[in-house]
Amino acid sequence: MPMFETAWRGLNTSFHADNIEAFAKQRVADFEPGKPLDLSFAVGDDAVLQRAFKGFFDKTPASMKEALRAVIHQALSAKTPVTFAWAPAYDYELTIWHSHDTGTTKGGVTILMKSRYPGDAHPQG
Repeated sequence: MPMFETAWRGLNTSFHADNIEAFAKQRVADFEPGKPLDLSFAVGDDAVLQRAFKGFFDKTPASMKEALRAVIHQALSAKTPVTFAWAPAYDYELTIWHSHDTGTTKGGVTILMKSRYPGDAHPQG
């Protein structure tokens, strides 16, 4: 899905190890408890893509949005790099793993989100 490729690329750039410290200073407050999840910044100034990406997350189950928000907030608070990925699936799925720092490399969090393509109707409406 081209929209997701663009958006995930933007997220991965912001949350990359080379950028995480500056990005965390700038955005950690946006992911505090009680704040709604909004990742539309990942697509830059493109209003059409921002609406589409925000619309996708508006349909995402609340439990998954809150889990994403919490993981992102913790990662930004600890300045831990995050890698985002998406894959097509029948239902919504969320897989998160965290590799710890070692003596030779910085660890990080990986978030794999699965869902239908945004334009695909779900059987439940």
